[in-house]
Amino acid sequence: MTKKFTVDWFDGHIPKFNILLSSLKGKGNLNFLEIGSFEGRSSCFFYETFIKDSPGSTLTCVDTWEGSMEHGIEHKNSMWDLFNHNISEYDKSKLIVKRGYSRDKLKELPSNKFDFIYVDGSHTSRDVLGDAVLSFDLLKINGIMTFDDYQWTVYEDKLLNPKTGIDAFLTVYKHQLNIIESNLQATIVKIKD
Repeated sequence: MTKKFTVDWFDGHIPKFNILLSSLKGKGNLNFLEIGSFEGRSSCFFYETFIKDSPGSTLTCVDTWEGSMEHGIEHKNSMWDLFNHNISEYDKSKLIVKRGYSRDKLKELPSNKFDFIYVDGSHTSRDVLGDAVLSFDLLKINGIMTFDDYQWTVYEDKLLNPKTGIDAFLTVYKHQLNIIESNLQATIVKIKD
Protein backbone atom coordinates (compact mmCIF):
# COMPACT_ATOMS: atom_id res chain seq x y z
CA MET A 1 0.00 0.00 0.00
CA THR A 2 1.24 3.47 -0.87
CA LYS A 3 1.42 5.96 1.97
CA LYS A 4 -0.16 9.37 1.42
CA PHE A 5 1.25 12.56 2.93
CA THR A 6 0.34 16.12 1.93
CA VAL A 7 3.50 17.58 3.52
CA ASP A 8 6.73 16.20 4.92
CA TRP A 9 8.03 17.96 7.99
CA PHE A 10 9.78 14.88 9.35
CA ASP A 11 12.11 13.14 6.86
CA GLY A 12 14.94 15.60 7.49
CA HIS A 13 15.13 14.30 11.08
CA ILE A 14 15.42 10.61 10.15
CA PRO A 15 19.25 10.46 9.96
CA LYS A 16 19.47 12.00 13.43
CA PHE A 17 16.92 9.57 14.91
CA ASN A 18 18.73 6.60 13.35
CA ILE A 19 21.84 7.65 15.30
CA LEU A 20 20.11 8.91 18.47
CA LEU A 21 18.03 5.75 18.89
CA SER A 22 20.50 3.24 17.42
CA SER A 23 20.97 1.49 20.78
CA LEU A 24 17.24 0.63 20.78
CA LYS A 25 17.17 -1.08 17.37
CA GLY A 26 16.60 -4.79 17.67
CA LYS A 27 15.63 -4.68 21.34
CA GLY A 28 12.39 -6.16 22.55
CA ASN A 29 9.74 -4.69 24.83
CA LEU A 30 10.26 -1.12 23.69
CA ASN A 31 7.60 1.48 24.32
CA PHE A 32 7.51 4.64 22.22
CA LEU A 33 5.08 7.54 22.70
CA GLU A 34 4.32 10.17 20.11
CA ILE A 35 2.38 13.31 20.99
CA GLY A 36 1.13 14.83 17.77
CA SER A 37 0.92 12.38 14.89
CA PHE A 38 -0.70 14.51 12.16
CA GLU A 39 -0.82 12.31 9.01
CA GLY A 40 1.46 9.67 10.50
CA ARG A 41 4.80 10.36 8.80
CA SER A 42 6.80 10.16 12.04
CA SER A 43 4.53 7.37 13.33
CA CYS A 44 5.35 5.28 10.27
CA PHE A 45 9.08 5.82 10.73
CA PHE A 46 9.08 4.94 14.45
CA TYR A 47 6.83 1.91 13.91
CA GLU A 48 8.70 0.50 10.91
CA THR A 49 12.19 1.19 12.26
CA PHE A 50 11.87 0.28 15.94
CA ILE A 51 8.53 -1.36 16.78
CA LYS A 52 7.34 -3.61 13.93
CA ASP A 53 9.90 -6.41 14.31
CA SER A 54 10.55 -5.88 18.02
CA PRO A 55 8.80 -8.46 20.22
CA GLY A 56 6.53 -6.99 22.88
CA SER A 57 7.03 -3.41 21.65
CA THR A 58 4.44 -0.67 21.18
CA LEU A 59 4.04 2.79 19.71
CA THR A 60 1.34 4.93 21.31
CA CYS A 61 0.08 7.88 19.23
CA VAL A 62 -1.79 10.72 20.96
CA ASP A 63 -3.48 13.45 18.93
CA THR A 64 -6.85 15.11 18.45
CA TRP A 65 -6.45 14.90 14.66
CA GLU A 66 -8.44 18.14 14.55
CA GLY A 67 -5.48 20.33 13.63
CA SER A 68 -4.52 23.57 15.27
CA MET A 69 -4.27 27.25 14.45
CA GLU A 70 -1.29 26.80 12.12
CA HIS A 71 -3.04 24.18 9.95
CA GLY A 72 -5.09 25.14 6.94
CA ILE A 73 -8.57 23.78 6.34
CA GLU A 74 -7.19 21.28 3.80
CA HIS A 75 -5.17 19.62 6.59
CA LYS A 76 -7.90 19.81 9.23
CA ASN A 77 -10.35 18.01 6.97
CA SER A 78 -8.02 15.18 5.95
CA MET A 79 -5.46 14.40 8.65
CA TRP A 80 -7.47 11.76 10.55
CA ASP A 81 -8.32 9.88 7.35
CA LEU A 82 -4.75 10.10 6.05
CA PHE A 83 -3.33 8.94 9.39
CA ASN A 84 -5.64 5.90 9.39
CA HIS A 85 -4.79 5.13 5.75
CA ASN A 86 -1.06 5.31 6.47
CA ILE A 87 -1.19 2.99 9.51
CA SER A 88 -3.90 0.65 8.19
CA GLU A 89 -1.56 -2.29 7.64
CA TYR A 90 0.14 -2.10 11.03
CA ASP A 91 -0.42 -4.57 13.85
CA LYS A 92 -2.99 -2.87 16.12
CA SER A 93 -1.59 -4.67 19.17
CA LYS A 94 1.69 -2.83 18.57
CA LEU A 95 0.26 0.56 17.55
CA ILE A 96 -2.07 2.16 20.09
CA VAL A 97 -4.09 5.19 19.00
CA LYS A 98 -5.45 7.57 21.63
CA ARG A 99 -7.59 10.27 20.07
CA GLY A 100 -8.11 13.31 22.26
CA TYR A 101 -6.25 16.09 24.01
CA SER A 102 -2.83 15.12 25.31
CA ARG A 103 -3.57 16.79 28.66
CA ASP A 104 -6.26 14.11 29.14
CA LYS A 105 -4.83 11.10 27.30
CA LEU A 106 -1.35 11.24 28.89
CA LYS A 107 -2.94 10.88 32.33
CA GLU A 108 -4.30 7.48 31.23
CA LEU A 109 -0.78 6.08 30.63
CA PRO A 110 1.43 4.35 33.22
CA SER A 111 4.43 6.08 34.78
CA ASN A 112 7.98 5.06 33.87
CA LYS A 113 6.87 3.04 30.84
CA PHE A 114 8.35 4.73 27.78
CA ASP A 115 11.84 4.37 26.34
CA PHE A 116 11.32 7.24 23.90
CA ILE A 117 8.84 10.11 23.73
CA TYR A 118 8.45 12.46 20.77
CA VAL A 119 6.67 15.72 21.63
CA ASP A 120 5.24 17.42 18.54
CA GLY A 121 1.64 18.27 19.42
CA SER A 122 0.32 21.75 20.07
CA HIS A 123 2.85 24.52 19.50
CA THR A 124 1.64 26.92 22.18
CA SER A 125 4.09 27.46 25.03
CA ARG A 126 1.55 26.42 27.64
CA ASP A 127 0.58 23.20 25.88
CA VAL A 128 4.20 22.20 25.19
CA LEU A 129 5.07 22.80 28.85
CA GLY A 130 2.08 20.68 29.91
CA ASP A 131 3.06 17.88 27.53
CA ALA A 132 6.64 18.00 28.82
CA VAL A 133 5.67 17.76 32.49
CA LEU A 134 3.13 14.97 31.96
CA SER A 135 5.47 13.06 29.63
CA PHE A 136 8.45 13.24 31.95
CA ASP A 137 6.60 11.09 34.51
CA LEU A 138 5.89 8.54 31.76
CA LEU A 139 9.55 8.32 30.68
CA LYS A 140 11.79 5.58 32.07
CA ILE A 141 15.07 6.44 33.74
CA ASN A 142 17.61 6.68 30.86
CA GLY A 143 14.68 7.21 28.48
CA ILE A 144 14.98 9.79 25.72
CA MET A 145 12.53 12.61 24.99
CA THR A 146 12.73 14.83 21.90
CA PHE A 147 10.84 18.09 21.46
CA ASP A 148 10.24 19.11 17.86
CA ASP A 149 10.22 22.71 16.66
CA TYR A 150 12.50 24.02 19.41
CA GLN A 151 13.71 26.88 17.21
CA TRP A 152 10.40 27.32 15.40
CA THR A 153 10.12 30.84 14.01
CA VAL A 154 7.51 30.47 11.29
CA TYR A 155 4.82 32.43 13.11
CA GLU A 156 5.19 35.80 14.80
CA ASP A 157 2.28 35.03 17.14
CA LYS A 158 3.80 34.80 20.60
CA LEU A 159 1.29 32.11 21.55
CA LEU A 160 2.89 29.77 19.02
CA ASN A 161 6.28 29.52 20.67
CA PRO A 162 7.29 25.98 21.69
CA LYS A 163 10.74 27.16 22.85
CA THR A 164 9.36 29.17 25.77
CA GLY A 165 7.50 26.13 27.13
CA ILE A 166 10.44 23.79 26.52
CA ASP A 167 12.88 26.18 28.20
CA ALA A 168 10.61 26.48 31.25
CA PHE A 169 10.54 22.68 31.53
CA LEU A 170 14.31 22.37 31.08
CA THR A 171 14.88 24.96 33.81
CA VAL A 172 12.57 23.37 36.39
CA TYR A 173 13.71 19.78 35.70
CA LYS A 174 17.42 20.56 35.13
CA HIS A 175 18.60 18.30 37.99
CA GLN A 176 16.62 15.33 36.66
CA LEU A 177 17.80 15.30 33.06
CA ASN A 178 20.70 15.75 30.72
CA ILE A 179 20.28 17.85 27.57
CA ILE A 180 21.87 16.04 24.64
CA GLU A 181 20.62 18.25 21.81
CA SER A 182 19.47 21.84 21.60
CA ASN A 183 19.03 23.15 18.07
CA LEU A 184 16.07 22.59 15.71
CA GLN A 185 14.93 19.98 18.20
CA ALA A 186 15.70 19.64 21.90
CA THR A 187 16.47 16.19 23.25
CA ILE A 188 16.92 15.10 26.85
CA VAL A 189 17.74 11.93 28.75
CA LYS A 190 15.96 11.37 32.06
CA ILE A 191 18.53 10.66 34.78
CA LYS A 192 16.23 10.54 37.82
CA ASP A 193 12.60 10.93 38.92
